[in-house]
Amino acid sequence: GKTSGLREAIKNKSKKKQVSQKKTRRVARFSAGIVNKAVVTNNPSTIILNHLDYICSKNQNNSNLIISKFISTVEKAIKHKISYLGFGPESIERNEKTSTNIRLANER
Repeated sequence: GKTSGLREAIKNKSKKKQVSQKKTRRVARFSAGIVNKAVVTNNPSTIILNHLDYICSKNQNNSNLIISKFISTVEKAIKHKISYLGFGPESIERNEKTSTNIRLANER
């Protein structure tokens, strides 16, 4: 399906080793349920999705597509727009893409 490439990218990324330490990276799974509870509890005006550099390498040919699909999947799962995207310690970008479905869900 649509997310099979994304799952494969995440799976491959989780297997990569850090060159300097020769250790397997610690990997977590995204949990929309936990995020939804936090959004309901805290009612944030801004949501930042960080660590997108762990989704796939920007050196990969289709990295923009993989990251874009991941962001879209997260936004749909949490029914909120991601305002900013973090790609590392010194790289946070405004998310310029807006999903009509998310906007409509938030207006209800």
